[in-house]
Amino acid sequence: MIIKNNYKVIIGICILVLVVILISKPWKYIISNEKHIEKDVITEYYEVIDEAVNLDKYNSLIVPEKRLQNLNTIPKIVENRDILEIKELNPQEHDVLKEYIKEKYNGDESKIKFYIVEYNVKFKEGVASPVESGKYCEVLTLENQEDKWLINGDIHKAIKDNGNITILET
Repeated sequence: MIIKNNYKVIIGICILVLVVILISKPWKYIISNEKHIEKDVITEYYEVIDEAVNLDKYNSLIVPEKRLQNLNTIPKIVENRDILEIKELNPQEHDVLKEYIKEKYNGDESKIKFYIVEYNVKFKEGVASPVESGKYCEVLTLENQEDKWLINGDIHKAIKDNGNITILET
């Protein structure tokens, strides 16, 4: 009797462990894949604004209220941009982002995410640019609209120094 009862307990534990393993693997994949998709949106955004030739592609990455009728407002001045890092930020760790959420989203951060993007940019020779070629950081805001993460166009300038991030007012 004792052996039969122990056998049932062991089988029950094995089944429970298998169920946990089967359930946890897909969720881990889904969560990591979502972050990969968000980073792809950001990478694609920079490629599109640097080329400034594909209006439909640009508008597919941007929230509807910030979409453009034409790309004349985006100057073609970037020769090369190398994205060094894309990292999600916790808005609770940055006062500027907390204030932004409070003002723009009434404190609800459930449908927005912030990513810091660090990149090297080289501007074309002989064209006017607002800054010199070099290394820069920006914080992009992504909004979840209809289960798709889109860039909302609000960009915060940032400074990254020895791993410390300072987000500047916009």
